[in-house]
Amino acid sequence: KVWTDISMDFIVGLPPCQGKSVIFVVVDRLSKYAHFIALSHPYSAATIAQLFMDHVFKLHGMPSSI
Repeated sequence: KVWTDISMDFIVGLPPCQGKSVIFVVVDRLSKYAHFIALSHPYSAATIAQLFMDHVFKLHGMPSSI
């Protein structure tokens, strides 16, 4: 089933654009569908958790493995 097994990573070291210099990437391992979420550095675990809830969980539910 899609969105039950996901991978998460960060793309860092990018030139700033509108104050954002990091991309938070969440990929479904079955379909390879991805979400790309821009954010500012520094960021906290709480910020990442909130972005995950707002951009991934609300659309696909909670995965069984990350």
